[in-house]
Amino acid sequence: TAGTAGRGLFVTFEGIDGSGKSTQARRLHAALVAGGHDAILTREPGGSPGAEEIRRLLVEQVTGSVRWRESVAAMGAAGVDEIWEVGAGKALSGMVKRIDRGIATRAIGTAADVKAAMDQGE
Repeated sequence: TAGTAGRGLFVTFEGIDGSGKSTQARRLHAALVAGGHDAILTREPGGSPGAEEIRRLLVEQVTGSVRWRESVAAMGAAGVDEIWEVGAGKALSGMVKRIDRGIATRAIGTAADVKAAMDQGE
């Protein structure tokens, strides 16, 4: 359009998984290119070989099995003596206690709790 020469536009699609973001982005890209516009289609994380590898590793980590016993045992062997669980609930703290009773746990639910816990450690 008039007055936009040399200006770029960044468009992002947001939504839950499976809502059609990638499909709509591909359609928009195709329409822009067909209309004679320069357009780049990318995604985050992703869009380049290094970013695609990061994306693959993140998906693998999130969808893979959690190896709590091995992780807690390794932390204990490395000298970790306290683990803080930040967020609602105490499920992870309970698992740590069942795996290694020598590691203290602390459930921290709010930003004020984090500050208080850090102040105690000084």
